[in-house]
Amino acid sequence: MPRNKHPEETREKIIDAGLRTFQEKGYEKSTILDIVANMAGLTRGAFYHHFSSKEEVLSAICERIFYCNNPFDKVRKKKNLSGLEKLRKALKINFAMQRSDFAILDSTGEELSKSPQFFMWQMEFNALLSRKFVQPLIEEGIADGSIKAQDPQVLAELFTVLFSFWLGTDLFPGDAAYMQRKADTVIEILEHFGLNIYDDELEELGQAFLDEFTKPEQTLNNEFDELEQTFSDEFTKLEQTLNGELDELKQTFSDELKQLEQIFNDELDKL
Repeated sequence: MPRNKHPEETREKIIDAGLRTFQEKGYEKSTILDIVANMAGLTRGAFYHHFSSKEEVLSAICERIFYCNNPFDKVRKKKNLSGLEKLRKALKINFAMQRSDFAILDSTGEELSKSPQFFMWQMEFNALLSRKFVQPLIEEGIADGSIKAQDPQVLAELFTVLFSFWLGTDLFPGDAAYMQRKADTVIEILEHFGLNIYDDELEELGQAFLDEFTKPEQTLNNEFDELEQTFSDEFTKLEQTLNGELDELKQTFSDELKQLEQIFNDELDKL
């Protein structure tokens, strides 16, 4: 059997197929066979040569999105920014990515949140993120005086864990008020360690996230209110209809009783 001379191209085609499949069917409803069907002539064997599961495909999609739009690369060479300003800018770009490029994750649902394989990838990727991208900016901020910290490695790891895991909703879900309390706590923790990361623009982005987060809850509440109002209106109509029919029945009974009474009286007069 001839060897594939372009394994990287094959891998990229599989990732493309996975992205199309997840966008069309949603992550939970997609199977490996669905991905293979979108692979433009490649076989199931080709899939398993590069990936062992659809979780691995999603991990590869996430890595591609990140590296194609790496916020840390975009800010690293900006000489007019301090280390703190670069870290803030990278965080803002990442917020925007989460709401656009990473929107595919909105369809991953409960299945992915329970996947040990994907969770391990997240841990490894974020460890790399902390070491390779976050820590150098913190070190730069300490050197230029914009970050007042003693241990850049510990602060980089703390920063990554807080933003990548604790502020997420997979491990610690809650309502909008709970998410706001967590965001406030993150600000306090980072300020305690010398990293004053939040500015007005980041606060606006955080509020926009909370607004998006509360939309499903608000929509559900609105739908419940509409359903409750519809039920109330239908019940009122039914009550009015029944009352109307009852009044008609009472009137009919009264009329017939009067007629019967008249007939009885007439019969008595005859006697």
